[in-house]
Amino acid sequence: MSQEPTQVNRENMEHRSLQTIMFTDVVGFSKLAAVNEERTYAALNRDFSMFKKVIEEHGGQVINTMGDGMLVIYASAVGAMRAALAMQENLHRTAMLSPKDGILEHRIGMHVGDILVEGTNVFGDGVNIAARIQATARPGAVAYSKQVRDLVLYHVSLKNERALGPNRLKNIQANIALFEIPPIAQTLNAGNVDEVVNMQSEADTGATGRRAVVLLAITAVMIGGVVGLAMLLPSLQAKPAKEMAKGKSTPDELKKIGEKLSKRNDNGAKKPEPKTNQPPAANQVPVQAGFSLSPDVWANIDSLKQSYSFEEILALIIKQPGSDLPAAKNLIDRYTALVEFKVWLTAEVQAATGQKPLQCQVRRQAAQAYTTSQGVYIELANGQSDTRQLWSYDAATIRDLATGAAQNPPSGLPKNSEVDYFIRIFTEEMKI
Repeated sequence: MSQEPTQVNRENMEHRSLQTIMFTDVVGFSKLAAVNEERTYAALNRDFSMFKKVIEEHGGQVINTMGDGMLVIYASAVGAMRAALAMQENLHRTAMLSPKDGILEHRIGMHVGDILVEGTNVFGDGVNIAARIQATARPGAVAYSKQVRDLVLYHVSLKNERALGPNRLKNIQANIALFEIPPIAQTLNAGNVDEVVNMQSEADTGATGRRAVVLLAITAVMIGGVVGLAMLLPSLQAKPAKEMAKGKSTPDELKKIGEKLSKRNDNGAKKPEPKTNQPPAANQVPVQAGFSLSPDVWANIDSLKQSYSFEEILALIIKQPGSDLPAAKNLIDRYTALVEFKVWLTAEVQAATGQKPLQCQVRRQAAQAYTTSQGVYIELANGQSDTRQLWSYDAATIRDLATGAAQNPPSGLPKNSEVDYFIRIFTEEMKI
């Protein structure tokens, strides 16, 4: 989808500016619309709504929406790249949660150039180059020029980046050196974690319920936290926990996932199994008959709890011998609930805005909280305030935010029937 310059009186244009130009496009949109127009446009509106929120959060300006694509400009290349990665991550999570015919594949292309803006029209060679880069991008990928890369290299993690080399683009005289962030599904497959993403269940179950939540949470950990659990779709909240529990998540499936995660370090590489100098008979602490955890495992769990890494704790537990026995069910259920709690609260806090903040009691004072580009802003009635990432707050504050979100959900969605249970388990495990 190209944006060709038209004849204008350029003497009347007083301002030129160096901007990062982004184009987005849906792969095969016309064919999809011909098959099911209503569902395709509903999916496009869903994705565009997410795009606009991300673009605004990262300082971008939507200049034009052209059918199934967008033209966006950013004053900051760093903001543009962070927005593109967030959009890519969100689209991947949507694909994990949606039926096959409700998924759209987007391509994103970016370039830096000197441009002229007049209303919904943008002029300049950089616009044409960005449009051509987008046209070369693979479905689900983010493609960008070396000029963009040079500006963001030391500010944004590009750990999965691939160099595409010099490319001859249509109607562009000079070769353009291109790079890409590959589709997330490909990255996961390349890391030999395809079982997590593509794990198929019986036709009558699907990836539903707690199994779906656990799959999403552990996948987020394995991706490396570009956005992490913070961007799991709020649609997870819409399912009551009792309904979610109907998903037939077998211990064997969860154990496989746990083994995948626990055998990798933070960079996704395999790591050696931990060793202990204690004899097996001396380091076993009984949980229930037939299932036990060693002191080292308990110490690891306590350490992970301090950073609210419940998904990692769950993966650690289900890799232990005997985790498929009924005796382990209580412990697995508690940490599954905490993973769900983390997803639910993150989505609710993200739904809170300055115009519609989360009303709560923090430190026994009336307070309001909402999400900003710097983190979660909390202001107490006495004027004190703080801004930090949600899961950097202390456990008591997290509990207070959750209690407020349970009483008046900022998302406007019906209250999850087991939110009170989530909060109780969180309070118990964090010893508040």
